[in-house]
Amino acid sequence: MIHAEQQAEHLFIGQAESGHTLLFHTENDHEVEVLLPEGDKPQGKVVIPEAVECEGRNYTVASIGKQAFMYCSELTEVLIPDSVKIIHPEAFRESGLTAIQAAGVVGIDYSAFYGCTDLVTVEMPSLRWMGVSAFSRCRQLANFTLPDTLGEIPNWAFDFSEGFTRVVVPNSVKRIGDQAFYNNKNLQSVIIPSSVVDICSEAFVGTQLGQVIIPNPTASYRYNAFPEDCEVTQVK
Repeated sequence: MIHAEQQAEHLFIGQAESGHTLLFHTENDHEVEVLLPEGDKPQGKVVIPEAVECEGRNYTVASIGKQAFMYCSELTEVLIPDSVKIIHPEAFRESGLTAIQAAGVVGIDYSAFYGCTDLVTVEMPSLRWMGVSAFSRCRQLANFTLPDTLGEIPNWAFDFSEGFTRVVVPNSVKRIGDQAFYNNKNLQSVIIPSSVVDICSEAFVGTQLGQVIIPNPTASYRYNAFPEDCEVTQVK
């Protein structure tokens, strides 16, 4: 736990273990979200605490705020504690992150990691939902095992992510959104489970997929969901 000083109503400021200054915004009487002081662009590794104390009251660090680390191009690593459950919109947009490990995160909002061109590895075993464009244009993203807690792969979730060669869609997913894997130039194989009932427009266009099996006979897929020369077989 770190100690913070109150700056304004509902705002605290404190030092992370990594030496960086963090801003904490109260979400309720026992939880805060992490932000950065205006103009701060941390470099290297940032360690986010699990809890913060201010004026005798303890708060759990429960989320990473909207645009908190956006455009932090020299930021390479963030240690996220299990207490953090939500990553808000554009939190790490176009930052320099190379890897992210967030065991407790259940939701990431729209464009949270948009344009993180150096991001290679993501570990989020508890993830339940993603907003649109969550990992859009993460060109080097190659290591991300989608957990079987995830209900949907939203529109543009991984478009222009060129690191994937094989994707295993978990049994929990029901929908693969518009252009979800659009222009994944090196994607050669995808495993689609019977739980998927809807595959949307251009979901896999721009990939190297040559053959796809859809095991659910009642699933619907758009005529342009796959590359033109991809052989699609749906179980009858």
